[in-house]
Parts: sequence; structure tokens; C-alpha cells
Amino acid sequence: MGVDFAGTTLFWRAAYALDVHAMRLLTRYGIDGFTALHHAAARGDNETITYLIGRGANVLAVNRAGQTTVDMANSPEQPTQPFPDAIALLERLGAKNHHNCRACK
Repeated sequence: MGVDFAGTTLFWRAAYALDVHAMRLLTRYGIDGFTALHHAAARGDNETITYLIGRGANVLAVNRAGQTTVDMANSPEQPTQPFPDAIALLERLGAKNHHNCRACK
């Protein structure tokens, strides 16, 4: 299963349009359980992670596949590498790490 970044794209489109309501919905609920925070974590984007957390993103969010935000930073797909700084940040914030790094196997 690949990561669909539609949630992040929609979030930033809403941000550029200053659609605060849409930004709140995408930050909290996402698409198919993938929140904007999941997508930021999958890119190892600590700046966006911090921004989203400050705006009410749920660090404990789990997508429909059962992946947490840390799981996304921990290389959920073979061709991507883990982002240790993002993993550490998300764990400090309370996210659960299932330690399922597919690129590490």
C-alpha cells in the first residue's frame, strides 16, 4: 500500500485559500484515516509536524491500516527510509511506535 498524499495536498490548498474550517477537518480527520500529520511524518517534516500539533492535530491518530503517525515516519514502505528525528519528536509527543520499519528488514 503506497502513501496517498491527497490529504496533505488538500490541507495546503485549504491553507492557501484561508479555508480554516477545511484545514481543521483535514488536520483532525484526514482522508481514509491519513491525517495531514500522517503525511508530514511520512516526509519527516518536523516543521509541519510541529505546526499541525500546535493547531490541534491528533498525534495519536491511526489510519484505517492501523498505522500511527510514528509508523509513517518509520518507513511504512520498502523504498523509503525512516526519519529518526521525526520518530523521536512524535514519540516525545506520545505517539505509539509499532517498530515496523519495512526498509530496515
